[in-house]
Amino acid sequence: MALFLNPQVAQHYRSLSQKARAMTEAWLAENGYCANCGAAIQSCDNNDHGVIEFIGRGQYRVVKGFQAA
Repeated sequence: MALFLNPQVAQHYRSLSQKARAMTEAWLAENGYCANCGAAIQSCDNNDHGVIEFIGRGQYRVVKGFQAA
């Protein structure tokens, strides 16, 4: 897992917030995974599971009844 963001992906942006978004999205696409099924972000197409909450020490739980505010 890469621990640093790649500034090369954001060279064509001026705004710092756009640069941050581009770099973090690129990092997540390469290093992220679904907490529910463990698949890489790109290959996980299961959006029907509940909200996953990180508890600690590598443990997660599904939050029931979550409603966006």
